[in-house]
Amino acid sequence: MKPLHLFATVLLSAASLTGYGQDDQMVSNTQQNIVTDQSLLKAIAPYNDDVRNDILVATQYPDVLTKLAQIREKSSSEFQQIIQNYPQKKQSWFYEISRYPDLMHRLATLPRKTSREVIDGMLANVNPSPELKDAGWKLYNSHHNDLVKVDNLNEEARTSFQSMIAALDPDAQQAFKTLEEMPDVLSLLNDHSDLVTRLGERFKDNPAEVRDDLAMLNDQIESQNKEELAAYQDELKQNPQAMQELSQASQEYATQGGYSYPAPTGDKVVNYGSPYSYWLGYPYWYGSPMWYPGLYGYGSGFYFGLGGYPMVYAMPSLGFSRWFFGGAYRYYPHLYRQYDHYYRTIAPRHYGYSPRTAFIGSAARHFNPAVGNRSYLFDRGQSLRYSRSVPSQNYRPMNRSNTYSAPSRSFSGRTFNGGGGGFSRGGFSGGGFRGGRR
Repeated sequence: MKPLHLFATVLLSAASLTGYGQDDQMVSNTQQNIVTDQSLLKAIAPYNDDVRNDILVATQYPDVLTKLAQIREKSSSEFQQIIQNYPQKKQSWFYEISRYPDLMHRLATLPRKTSREVIDGMLANVNPSPELKDAGWKLYNSHHNDLVKVDNLNEEARTSFQSMIAALDPDAQQAFKTLEEMPDVLSLLNDHSDLVTRLGERFKDNPAEVRDDLAMLNDQIESQNKEELAAYQDELKQNPQAMQELSQASQEYATQGGYSYPAPTGDKVVNYGSPYSYWLGYPYWYGSPMWYPGLYGYGSGFYFGLGGYPMVYAMPSLGFSRWFFGGAYRYYPHLYRQYDHYYRTIAPRHYGYSPRTAFIGSAARHFNPAVGNRSYLFDRGQSLRYSRSVPSQNYRPMNRSNTYSAPSRSFSGRTFNGGGGGFSRGGFSGGGFRGGRR
């Protein structure tokens, strides 16, 4: 396994597909295509060479990618129909077990009345996390019929996938099998098919040039990330109150996502490599794409290292940035002012007027909406299918009386009041949860 900070940096730095905002009246269609094609390359570049090669192979089969998206649409829609009447806690069990399709299939096909001791042993052999242990036993014991339905959906999708790629050459088959285990990448390719098709055509005409461009971008991004992270770390080190509030915000963000914080260390094991099922999707109550739940608590780029030493190891992720600037900032005034200072004085040295990361793009939309609303052409993997709800309709942090009153802001279908209380959200389709089975 890669070291945590390297593995997390790849996932979090590629959390959004960013483009450089341009005024439509000032840029021709050809220029816009160049801009968005470049943004796709920058979303792919942070992955290692083997994954980049698998992606390039997949771009040669746009018809396969289209059919994969159709299978995903069907299976995820039917999955939602099965679990929609459960409360969120129980829905989370289905999502959790979907991260381990082979285990889910074993549970679904086990004889009824298998003892809990046997079930717990099976779960512990895969991942000894309490979330999985809780989900596996309760679904098997109390909601077995729906567990079987979900397993059948997943098995049907996987079978269709295997049949679809069976006619491809061995290299292409292996590339798609690898990407099936990386739903963030497949979703990127699915959701931006026009860009992917153009990239595939370019790769077919000149594969060496495309590989060289991606390798060069990978080096540039790594260098820029190190420089920008160093500046960000230095700023926080000089403001211990902001650092303390970042710790508090990290804890609360992770708690709202349903995962414990501080992150497990030592003898506690977390399998960061088990994403949610590509065929069933990630929980729709997440405010942004989150395929790897083991990293949810690291979205702030902050965690406690060995000995409880606070560490800032990455820029905040798209999810944390949206959560923070979406209303939580009122309860962390020192951190908010620190981010304001970083955005206005430090970031321009590295980003200029073209936000390159999820954090700076979110800050731009908050601090300078006129510019920020044009800074992202789209968020990587974001889909209306999964944006029916968000974690909390009335956000209030843990026992916090120190609040920051900011001007009322309205953007992206959400309206946030400037006072200290909770905030309201509008413009989401599909509503929240419906009462039902317990």
